[in-house]
Amino acid sequence: MPDKTIALKTPVDWHGKPVTEIVLREPKGSELRRFGQPLTIVHAKDGMVYAVEQTEAIAAYADACITHEGGKVLLNMLTLADALSVNQAIISFFTDAQKATSN
Repeated sequence: MPDKTIALKTPVDWHGKPVTEIVLREPKGSELRRFGQPLTIVHAKDGMVYAVEQTEAIAAYADACITHEGGKVLLNMLTLADALSVNQAIISFFTDAQKATSN
């Protein structure tokens, strides 16, 4: 699976240089075993099915998969909108892999 690149809506200043995008590599199997799934699927009594984000797992994947030298320090500097985009990119690695393995 290719890396995912997130264009930042608000660039971050990293030692005098603007960072305009974040690149995430695909999570590894060892990280899956260590961090678990980023989503938990819940089946309610009334038949509703919904996903609950596992924020600690998502954060662990973001910290592990960011390719920028700033790592989680850089992630902590993101605006809310950009941080949410990073979270969605992490989740999409798993949803894309699930689709690929179910075909």
